[in-house]
Amino acid sequence: MGRQLRCRFKEERVENTSLSKKDGYKIHHEWLELFANKFRDPNGKFKTGNYIWEAYHSGSLPSVSGSEGNSLYQSKPVEEYYVIYENGQQAFDCKSDAWPIFLFNEAIVFPKSKTWSAVFSHEGTAYYVEPDPAFTKDN
Repeated sequence: MGRQLRCRFKEERVENTSLSKKDGYKIHHEWLELFANKFRDPNGKFKTGNYIWEAYHSGSLPSVSGSEGNSLYQSKPVEEYYVIYENGQQAFDCKSDAWPIFLFNEAIVFPKSKTWSAVFSHEGTAYYVEPDPAFTKDN
C-alpha cells in the first residue's frame, strides 16, 4: 500500500509526511466519525466491513461516484489534506498544487477543513462524500 501511494505522490508532486500509527489512527477515527458515523455500534466501535469504499459502492453510505464524483473532488479549492489508507495504519499529511488522483488505489483524501472527502477504490472508482449531517460532537 505505502509503496503504491508513494509512487503516486511522486508522479503527482505531492509533498507528504508519513504520520505515526497513533496519529494515523486518530485521523482515521476523525474521518469515520464525520463520514461513516452510521456504522458506529452501541459500544462506540466502527463496523464498516472489510473496505470502506464498499459502503459507498453498495449505497449504504451516500456519495457521488464515477466521473461526476471525481469532477466534484477536482473542483474543490486545494488546501492541505490527509491521505489515509482503509484502516488508518498508514496516513500522510500532504499538500500539493492540485488534488491527486488515486484511481485504482485504495485511499481516502480528507482535507484539513473536514468539509468533504474522496474515497478511491482499487476498482478505479472515486466517491465524493460530505459529512453525515446527523453527526454532532455530542453524540
